[in-house]
Parts: sequence; structure tokens; C-alpha cells
Amino acid sequence: MYISCQNRLYYLQTLVTINLEYSPIVGYNSGTMSPENARVFLVEDNNRKRGLIIEVLEDAGHKIGLVATSLPEALKLIDKLRKERINVAIVDGSLDPEISNTDDGETIAEEIKSKFPEITVIGHAYEDGLRNADHNSPKINGILALADLVTKV
Repeated sequence: MYISCQNRLYYLQTLVTINLEYSPIVGYNSGTMSPENARVFLVEDNNRKRGLIIEVLEDAGHKIGLVATSLPEALKLIDKLRKERINVAIVDGSLDPEISNTDDGETIAEEIKSKFPEITVIGHAYEDGLRNADHNSPKINGILALADLVTKV
């Protein structure tokens, strides 16, 4: 997904919390990056949010290994996590665009932890977070806070 610099700055200003360690032009300064970059399984149904998360994580030096946009798709991809060397899963709390409070994220997080306890699961939801996640980064905190958490784990 290509976003022009002007549009990207607008999206960052309106959709995420601005972090002074991040420059929309340059990306993260080298002082905030982990020496080991994460390989991420991203589960997010919203196209715009998914695109921004991917862009910000890649700017931070992380790799997006697998992406799912629905509960059935995510459950099918879970068996591929080891082959793709995934070490972090970011899971949206609800994957139904018409219902904002489902247990989809809980189901996915539980399945990942039961099969691959070594994978760090980060819940990324509007609600209270995912019970089965290792960490939660509420959407209200923004995408940059999510990227910072991925770098730190």
C-alpha cells in the first residue's frame, strides 16, 4: 500500500498518537530499534488500519510474515507460524466489521498460545484487551505505541 508523504502525515496525525521519537519522513531513529527485529503475524480486518500498522512496523525494521483479515483465515494460518518463523502475533479484538465486540481475538490468541507458547501475542483492541494475550496495546494508544511494544518484546 502506497501512501504519499502528505497523506501519511495526515493519517498519522489523525489515527495514531504522535511519538516524538518517530519521524513520518525518516522512520524510527536507530536508538529505539531492537537488535532482533520481529517477524509478525498480523490479524486485522480494517484495511486502513492494517495498511498503517504494516507501514509503521516495516519502518521500524520488523517483517510482516503473515496477514489474516478474518477469524477463519487466521485459524488456517496459525499452523504456518513456525514455518514462517513468526515470533510476534498482533491480534485485533473483533474481526467482524458490523459487530465491534466479538470474541474473535480471544479465540485466535488462545489457539496461538496453545500451539506455540513461545510466540508473543499482543492484543490490539478498543475494548479492555485480550485475556489470552501476553501484552495488550489498546487502539486508543495508537499504532506507534503498538510498534514500540513490538520492538520491546
